[in-house]
Amino acid sequence: MPQSPAISATEHHGFQVMPPNRNIDRMHRHREGNGELGIALPELWLGVAIESGDGFFKLGFACHDGTYTIDFAVHQLDLQHQIPKPGQSDRRVVKDQDGSNEGASHAICDYLIKSVHQYQEKNHYKFLAVGIAQELVALSPQAPSRIWAKLDIVPITVPCLTRRATPDANKGVDELADSMVRKGLAQVLQRFIYIDAFHTDQYKVLWSCEASTSADLDNQIQLISLAQQQALVSEQTWRTAHYYRESIKQRNIKFSFFSATPQGGGVVLMRHALIRFYKLLGVDTTWWVPSPKPEIFRITKTNHNILQGVAKPEERLQSEQKRLIEDWVQTNAGRFWTSEGGPLAPRSEGGVDVVIVDDPQMPTLIPIVKRLDPDRPVIFRSHIQIRSDLAQDSAAPTAEVWNWLWQSLQQADVFISHPVKAFVPHTVNLNKLAYMPATTDWLDGLNKPLSEFDTAYYLHEFNAEATRWSIAKIAYPKRKYVVQIARLDPSKGIPDVRRARQSSDVTHPTAKATPQLVIAGHYSVDDPDGVKVLEQTLDLLDTKYSDIKDDVIAMRLGPTDQILNTLMSSAHVGLQLSTREGFEIKVSEGLHKGVPMIVSNAGGIPL
Repeated sequence: MPQSPAISATEHHGFQVMPPNRNIDRMHRHREGNGELGIALPELWLGVAIESGDGFFKLGFACHDGTYTIDFAVHQLDLQHQIPKPGQSDRRVVKDQDGSNEGASHAICDYLIKSVHQYQEKNHYKFLAVGIAQELVALSPQAPSRIWAKLDIVPITVPCLTRRATPDANKGVDELADSMVRKGLAQVLQRFIYIDAFHTDQYKVLWSCEASTSADLDNQIQLISLAQQQALVSEQTWRTAHYYRESIKQRNIKFSFFSATPQGGGVVLMRHALIRFYKLLGVDTTWWVPSPKPEIFRITKTNHNILQGVAKPEERLQSEQKRLIEDWVQTNAGRFWTSEGGPLAPRSEGGVDVVIVDDPQMPTLIPIVKRLDPDRPVIFRSHIQIRSDLAQDSAAPTAEVWNWLWQSLQQADVFISHPVKAFVPHTVNLNKLAYMPATTDWLDGLNKPLSEFDTAYYLHEFNAEATRWSIAKIAYPKRKYVVQIARLDPSKGIPDVRRARQSSDVTHPTAKATPQLVIAGHYSVDDPDGVKVLEQTLDLLDTKYSDIKDDVIAMRLGPTDQILNTLMSSAHVGLQLSTREGFEIKVSEGLHKGVPMIVSNAGGIPL
């Protein structure tokens, strides 16, 4: 990294206008002194704009509470090295010693991050998102990804109108910052019913009326940079990725992914990360989901349970249910994907070159693809456990579901499975079979390092949700806790998790030192079993396990990845006690955070 030029700042207006609330600060420090979490943090939105001059630039800040601008500031920064105005020739600009403006770029970003960090901690605010002027991103391209990594604030790049050609021409940088925060907030409100959804890593996908997904607000949000990705892997891995990137771009190959939902579960996390990375690499990739239909999701979830061998014996796939799934897939394909220029149109009519279908919710999509363009490669990715032994038993419900699926899946050119041999039915042609483990992204909301400030904020959010449900709250840091983070699913071993806590001797004099138990996970749009499993768990805590009820917090959370990140990062021990499937990602994530893990010997966990 080039050395940042020396920088001095002059505060033109107060950032903040309002003085800090001394009473709030006193309460916060009092709670922390008692070994408790500090006070809950008010949530704000931020806008930042820049104006450059000869040897200096002005940085404007504006704070917004969702209704009004409540604070603003303008800081003038002087650099040893001048930087050009956006769009201006740099012929007369003094460069860094290496002939670039990279040092000034880092100085802008460093100062921005330091200022916002100090403001948040001094005033006990939490910024949810920041609208960043496109001009600022042009001067400091790393600013969005570093704001996400260092401050846990979602960065939204807001295009600036050409100032000479608009009434904005005479606006000060403080007014422009105010415009940035309002435009950034508008971007979110246009797409979301609940602002709460924006706390999360799931803002990056939108369910549109065109049954497609749009990652990162049409790429206005930049969570990561290529430099950050490169730092995570070996030089050989990075060279390999670029080798294939160049091959794909030279041949203008287009990819499309198809899955049942844009939110919840490991498939979605993998797709978000991959699409984001492909966009940075310049690979032409799209991701499509069908219009949701709860009736279909009930059928496909039951199929999932049957394939795993955890469904009730009387549950079977009926002919009418097959017809409903086929009609749903055909309707979505005809409405959104197969017309000229659509992703599934023949390649001669603008369709994509490679189709990837995730999981068995839409199996009949594969015959549709092959009918329209028989030679186009289709990849099927099986992310779930399929009991291969039951799939061979002609009398078993698993065989009925598998045989129906296989009529469509066998037309795929490649069948990719989780790398567990027992997950692959014997009918799959070994010449088409490939193995690929589940993956995770160390830079997303689930995994990135969070500061103590942000950790306390998300623990407050979790406890606030517990209060709404009238259940016990986490007593951390006074008491330790053990956590299992998983979807509330019949195969996740929830009863075993509960029994693990019950085995602790609550009558012992040191019972207060016994860790609490936290069971938490996200919703998944296509998983109607989550509510049922949660209700069963809470029911049992009220009746059979009432003696430990106040020490168990079981909650189904909304899509806030940083809450799950915080729960795992601060845990005394992590659990993964799946009885089926057992994907190892949560084990990897726990170990990555330095948390000891107790796991079951199931599915992919031994990997």
